[in-house]
Amino acid sequence: MADLAAVHLVGESIVALLRARRSLLADAGQLGIVPATQDIAHVPVAKLVSTTPPTAGLSLTCYHIARSDHAQSVAPGRPAEAIGISLELHYLLACWSGTAADELALMSWAMLELNRYPVLARSQLLGDG
Repeated sequence: MADLAAVHLVGESIVALLRARRSLLADAGQLGIVPATQDIAHVPVAKLVSTTPPTAGLSLTCYHIARSDHAQSVAPGRPAEAIGISLELHYLLACWSGTAADELALMSWAMLELNRYPVLARSQLLGDG
């Protein structure tokens, strides 16, 4: 069962996946028009609505957390403190750049990568929570 830090670590794990994939593709010369130097960051909602929102890069923001309809099965006799809830995390992916071409290239690439890797393996999750 995950702990409370796990919700934050899911976003960090998605960012780590995107950074690693971009590095691999850049090293192989397969990145094309996708900007290789713009930051990919996990940012809070407050940063997006602040007076100084991001100006460059790709941001991932968890904007909604809900109880999942796909609940875990609970074994009889399991201690109450060991029972958790299944959550659905909704993310906003936003791109910030000086040119529309860079924004759209980075955003399109990120969406393709997330479609290509829709499930994070346990080994891809950061932290131990």
